[in-house]
Amino acid sequence: TYDQFKREGCDNCESFLRLRGHSDKVKECTSPDYDGIIALMKPRANSFISKAKKLTRYVPGTYAVGVSGELPDWVEEILMDEGIYISRDNDKYPMPKKGHAMRHNF
Repeated sequence: TYDQFKREGCDNCESFLRLRGHSDKVKECTSPDYDGIIALMKPRANSFISKAKKLTRYVPGTYAVGVSGELPDWVEEILMDEGIYISRDNDKYPMPKKGHAMRHNF
């Protein structure tokens, strides 16, 4: 839930976005406009879905199939610095570094 995300932060990106406890940052980085949900129990097991959606380095959890919205510039800069790929129509980000990934709740 939104409250859980605000309270606990993002298991995949807390180390660099530091969303935990910051409701203003959580509002900027999440969107209620999404399509479908994927539940990953063992993302590192290289299931078809985790490979197809590039989720093999994520922690187990639920993820949106697609999200509409814009990320703030400060987030885009951090993601580029971390080498993290965000799926878009025009791929302007590199693929994630080993061990880095983000939830698709953005």
